[in-house]
Amino acid sequence: MIKRIFAFAAAVSVFFTGCDSLQSSLSEEMQAKLDEETGVPSYSEKAWYYNGVAGEDVSDIDGQTLLVTFGKKTAANSVTGKIVLTYSDETGTEVTKTFSSVSGYFTSDFTGYRLNMSPVTALLDGEEIPSGTAKVSVSLGGFVCAEGKQNGRALSAFEAKNINVKPLFSKESFSYSTAGFSTSSKFAVTCNAPVSVAEGVTAVGVDSSSNTYRFNVTADENTVYLSPDFASAPADGTEMTITLSGILADGCGDTYSKKISASFSENLIAVDGIKDDNWLSENAVYVSDASSDGSAFTWDANSGDFTGLYVLNDDNYLYVALEGSFATTWSDGLAVMISYDHSSDAAYSSGSSVFALADTVAYGRETLMHGKPDIYLYHKPQSDEFGAWVENASSADEISSAVKYSPDGDTASAEFIEYAIPLSSIASAGIEKGKTVHIIAASSLHWSAGVAAGDVVPDACAGFNDKHNSVTINFQNALEYTLN
Repeated sequence: MIKRIFAFAAAVSVFFTGCDSLQSSLSEEMQAKLDEETGVPSYSEKAWYYNGVAGEDVSDIDGQTLLVTFGKKTAANSVTGKIVLTYSDETGTEVTKTFSSVSGYFTSDFTGYRLNMSPVTALLDGEEIPSGTAKVSVSLGGFVCAEGKQNGRALSAFEAKNINVKPLFSKESFSYSTAGFSTSSKFAVTCNAPVSVAEGVTAVGVDSSSNTYRFNVTADENTVYLSPDFASAPADGTEMTITLSGILADGCGDTYSKKISASFSENLIAVDGIKDDNWLSENAVYVSDASSDGSAFTWDANSGDFTGLYVLNDDNYLYVALEGSFATTWSDGLAVMISYDHSSDAAYSSGSSVFALADTVAYGRETLMHGKPDIYLYHKPQSDEFGAWVENASSADEISSAVKYSPDGDTASAEFIEYAIPLSSIASAGIEKGKTVHIIAASSLHWSAGVAAGDVVPDACAGFNDKHNSVTINFQNALEYTLN
């Protein structure tokens, strides 16, 4: 009898456990259906992008909103909520400010709410938040469904934490090349987030003589492209202010209007640190390099990590570009070595005047084979130092002031560095159109343990010891380029 009672109790227990599980499952399904019919407030982006560049005063620019979407038509008698802003001030102190009153308005189809971000942008005056970046947490309530079976039902409260606040535009000034100009040319305006263009988007430029230039506007991922709606290229040296209107960033409720400065040059490459289409033209020569392959003193060394080396020329300049990661320290350097003299198979020593400068790659622990650097560029981005030399018959002449380069200064966030060497400044070394040169780039890492060549491109031209503080560089395997 006792056994039968226990068996019955066990059966009842299983039955009720099964019912609880079924009820939970049904509740989840019902809740999902309810959410689908009612709408759920959401913000899918990890950042909100304001209309400006880092450090710019945008405190008086209106129409900057964060778009909360519902998926259904929504209404509200009164929207409640708060914005909590966290940032570092000019002293580096972390500051938190809470704005307990919020405002905004619905989109035209009532499926989204544009939250007014003016309490945040009012502090983006170029001084209060010097970095131009911050974080916000947003909470909103008071919304109700305004369509279908759930018309009038309250929506769950909206809450999003630690949304990064960042500038949409990477910079305000751009340099463009008019080489090969046509109405199909594309001038790039780089952004920090995916962008699109609204219907009726416009771009109008005005130069110093009040001449007007109109552009057609398209967007692809993080770039806005301007194509000329005029037949003749702007004259060499033309500078203009271009007003862009109708740019929309993901997560923003309103389109942005932005003024940028643009300068136009007849040279093939606009030296602005941007990898434009001319670097991919049939006249350019390129070699790739594996990422994260740098080393120094048996440690990984990716602060001067190359992923590519490019070379190109036009009638006026020999251009060299480095691609990769360049978050170097203040004492680290980037070296570009260009060899023209290949008459000897011998190893070169510091008897070569430019090679003596090139010793800075590993401080005298180098051997160069099948060539020597007839042109040598040495760039220390974080300490803002740059030098360039060309070897003539009897001496090495400094040409630092003649060489253009970009970025100028900190390269921590840079992925592309450009150098433009005037052909007139290297003619004395015999380098001119029709001549062939060999090019190598190296990162020179200055650590407490010593100096090492962290990475060299092309890979095939370098041989290292295990610490990378002794290196053999063979110009026979360097990137070869014939000036045309």
